[in-house]
Formats: sequence, C-alpha cells, structure tokens
Amino acid sequence: MRFRLPALAGFLAAVMLLALAADAQTLYVRNRPFPDRVNIGGTVYVPVERFLQALKVDWLAQEDGSLVVTPGRGQGTPVTEKTFLLRSGQRSLIVEGLDRGNEIWVPLRPVADLMGFNVLYTPETEILDVVAGRPITASDRQAAAEIASANAAHEQAIQEAWNKRREAIQAERKAREEAEAAKAAAEGQEPTADTVEGGEGAFPSEMDARPAARPAPAAPSPSPAPVATPAPPAAPEAPAEPEAPKPPPEALLIVINPLAVPDYFTGMVRCTARVQNNGEAPASGISAQVTLRGPDGSVWNRQRVYYRDGALEVDGVWNLEAFWVHSEGNAMPRGIPTVTVDLDYQKN
Repeated sequence: MRFRLPALAGFLAAVMLLALAADAQTLYVRNRPFPDRVNIGGTVYVPVERFLQALKVDWLAQEDGSLVVTPGRGQGTPVTEKTFLLRSGQRSLIVEGLDRGNEIWVPLRPVADLMGFNVLYTPETEILDVVAGRPITASDRQAAAEIASANAAHEQAIQEAWNKRREAIQAERKAREEAEAAKAAAEGQEPTADTVEGGEGAFPSEMDARPAARPAPAAPSPSPAPVATPAPPAAPEAPAEPEAPKPPPEALLIVINPLAVPDYFTGMVRCTARVQNNGEAPASGISAQVTLRGPDGSVWNRQRVYYRDGALEVDGVWNLEAFWVHSEGNAMPRGIPTVTVDLDYQKN
C-alpha cells in the first residue's frame, strides 16, 4: 500500500501536467492578447485583478467580504480571498478561486458572463475571445425590422421609377422611328396621275367631249382657236431646315440600398450597396467613394472602391462591398451606422 499511494500521486501530477501542456488556446480579452491563463480540468482560470483590468471595470471590496464591479478604467483594491461573492449590478456569483503565485485566479467563463461579456471559442484557430456582449431586446428587433422595411420600400420605389422611365424612353424611341419612316416615304413618293396628264398648254378635260363645228361655205373662215396661256412655273420649294443633332446615348448609374452592417464582436463594419446602370449606354472607369458615419453622424472612414470588370452594360449591376475595422474593436459605439456612396464614371 505504501508503494501505491506515491504512484497514485505521481500519476495525478502527470495528468495535471499533461492537461496544462495540452492547453494550446490563445486568449484575447476585448480584442487584445491576454497571455495569463491556465486550463485545469477543462476550466480556464485567469488572475482576477489583471482580468478585471483588461475588461476595463473597477472593483471594490465591501465590508461584508463581497467584491463589487462597476464600469470604469480597470482599477481596484487587492483581492486576497479565494472564495468571495462577486456582484455586478443586480447579479451576483459565488466565486471559487485558486491561490497561484501570490495571486487569486478565478474561472474565466462564469466571471465574464456575470459582467455581460461573451466567451467565444473558434476550434479552427484555437482562439478564445472575451468580447462585450450586447443583448438583443424587443426594441432592437423592432428597429431592425423598420430599417429593413424602409430599405425595401426605397428600393421598390427606385425600381418603379426606373420602369416608368424605361417605358417613356421606349415610347419616345418608337415615335421617333415612325416619324423618320414617314418622312423617308414622303421624300421618295412618285408623281401623281394629275401631274402627268395635265401638261403645259393642254386643254381642260371637258373640251375633249365638245362636238365638232359644221362647215359653212358662205361664211368666212373661222378665226383660229385661242391658245391656252401656259401656266406659270411653280415656285421652288424652300430648303428644309437641317435637324438638330441628336445627343449620343449616355449611361446613368444609380445607387440602391446602401447599408452599413457592424459586427460588435470584432469591430468590423461591412458596407454594401447595389449600383445599377439605368442609362442607354455602357459606363466605364467606374469608382465610388464610400463614406461611413457613426450613429452620432461623425465620419468614421472614407475610402474609394473601383469597379474592376471593365464597362458596366445597360441594366448591369455592380454589388459594391467595402470593409472597415473600428479602432476600439468590440468596444465600438453601439448604434446604427450609415453609409453614402458617391459615384464617378464615364457616361459614354
């Protein structure tokens, strides 16, 4: 028996070392590396004071032995008790910590969850992220639904206006073609029968049916029949005024449904828009200046995006996309950012 107990103790120590050595996770707290962590039995522990500093919260020990955390700059009094009551607002948690290297280490996930932070693990990269959580409330859902409805109505109105404009363009083009065809037919018309039969000095058609006069021998010879006066020549037609040159067809690019979609876990904002050619000619040399504004209206970023597929044909669509990462990462201001797109292109 005296040999089994030391063997069992050595086995448990070896298991503990293997568990610690197998911990290959990389920990990030608020988008910054946090090297101080240890995995014991599948539970990640962190030093409580340095962890609260990284979360940017203040902590204060109370007379009853509890520890109260509040939003702040990461300052507080030393934590010396392994077991204590952690309070954040109306929530509380009994923390069972460890004493390692003259510091108190606490379990990562329950402590972060108490203060409203999310702990995310990506198996592909073995990265553990502690990010600020943002609960989705009923007002958030309603605001998102209203924004989606407004964007859909705006896009439908633009499409209906374009359909009406297209019908007007087609009707105008058809009328122009018919007028040109009528004019061409009029210029190539053959002379009518009246102009062929009625030559210069010809008698009226009624004279052809007049009976011949009887000869009278005793009467003097009749005077010669009067000759019809020739008709005056027709006045020359005035030259037609030259038509004004028609403007060449042009491209017309419009921006439909510009959106800014923030990712509060990473601080990345994805800007999208649909650019459509509603003109009568292809557009070339297309670029767009994308301006991103925060919820307060301040300019977060400006960047120029280029269309790389040559010319955008008539009725063609460019699905514009741009990305930007906020400097504060997952601590970026909450709210709905906006984006505007200004286009530059050659019309013909």
